[in-house]
Amino acid sequence: FLLINIIFFYIQLFGYYIFQIKIDYLIGITGEAQRMFGGTFNVPFFNTFIRPTGLYQEPGTYATFLAPLIALFGRYSHKNQNKYIFIFSVLSLFLSFSIFGIIFGSLIVLNSDKVRFSLKIVLGFVLSLIAYPYLRYRFIILKGVDTSTGIDFRANQINETIALFKENIGSWFFGTNLISAEPMGVNLTGAYNDTGLFFYLLLFLGPL
Repeated sequence: FLLINIIFFYIQLFGYYIFQIKIDYLIGITGEAQRMFGGTFNVPFFNTFIRPTGLYQEPGTYATFLAPLIALFGRYSHKNQNKYIFIFSVLSLFLSFSIFGIIFGSLIVLNSDKVRFSLKIVLGFVLSLIAYPYLRYRFIILKGVDTSTGIDFRANQINETIALFKENIGSWFFGTNLISAEPMGVNLTGAYNDTGLFFYLLLFLGPL
């Protein structure tokens, strides 16, 4: 499973940087383009930037589905040749430039018994060099030019949820109604599940 996924991931990555080919695996099937591009962030030498998604719609989805399996694979796979699959799988989490991927990848590296402590320090430094410029761009530079970073609508959902519980006693028992596809009584932007499962269930089911 991991090998198939990272093969498609790296074909997408190197196909773009080496051959300038945009490989979209899903648009021909779903009619919706994979979300690999956006913003004005560029990497040195290439003057362009891609956030590979592999076989998934978004980089964050790729990281969310693969990270638990990468962690399990790293812990329970003992064949020597599998360490390369593990290494390239973890690296793909960082190269997805998903916030989830960077967090999950860091946790996997720190907790892996296959990685010596000295190597963890080196890997941490190298991976930080990969991730830091993008994180700085997204959460510091973009905030200075009044561009949404994805945090705004998530914070809005949390604030709207808290406000709902303050104003509507019934929402403590039933949330905004799980039967409805649209939450009632709140004004939200963005996908309702992008803030995480906990806040999604809190909003639709209520805290009780």
